[in-house]
Amino acid sequence: STSDFNCVMTVGICRRDILWPLDLWIGRTVPSVLHKEIMRQGVKWQVHQVSPEAVTVQYRLMQAAEEAIRNNAERTLWVPKVIPPEYPRNTEKGPRIESALEWRFQMGRVKIPTGPGYNNTAWKLLDSNIKDFTLDLALLSYDDPIDTLAIHAYIPRKSGVPQNVEPVVETYESMLAKGQLTLPGTCLTLINAIDFHKLDDQTLHQIRQNYIDRLNSVRRRRRKPIY
Repeated sequence: STSDFNCVMTVGICRRDILWPLDLWIGRTVPSVLHKEIMRQGVKWQVHQVSPEAVTVQYRLMQAAEEAIRNNAERTLWVPKVIPPEYPRNTEKGPRIESALEWRFQMGRVKIPTGPGYNNTAWKLLDSNIKDFTLDLALLSYDDPIDTLAIHAYIPRKSGVPQNVEPVVETYESMLAKGQLTLPGTCLTLINAIDFHKLDDQTLHQIRQNYIDRLNSVRRRRRKPIY
């Protein structure tokens, strides 16, 4: 496994849809210390929500962190929502990280801080993660920093983050309904990233119609419409 550390990262997304990592902590520690680090970053940056990974220990951490936040809300005047990320099914970690971050790096929409205060071990590990990233993660001893950075792309829209702060990000379902076939900046097909059982009738109809329209476009060249 390439994941062996606890990692807490604070990121912001500005109105220009640029991702700004602001704070980063990495270490092996007990849950109580991890909770304190979550609180420290949350209060410092007044974050809108905390998004632990919702699996086994991480899920229990989410519940414990939510309780700690409620208990300290009056003292800190900080009341974010605690909601885990939602990852697409049947997608491995490498492609999931790539689909979240590759297009941002290509378009200059992620800014990694440099200079005093950002040259410690945690930030250096994130930098090496970015430089040595491959889909199979074979070159990374630990992938915790870049995996944590990618979580922002999988935060549900029901998070409650103010609309004037969080940029509108299309869902895989809406992109597929518009006729888009692959994830932006990748060769991953959208059809493999969604659960068709969760699609409503209108979206399914639109996807089917897009498929028919594409076939008709080909058939029209041959003067053989489908119907």
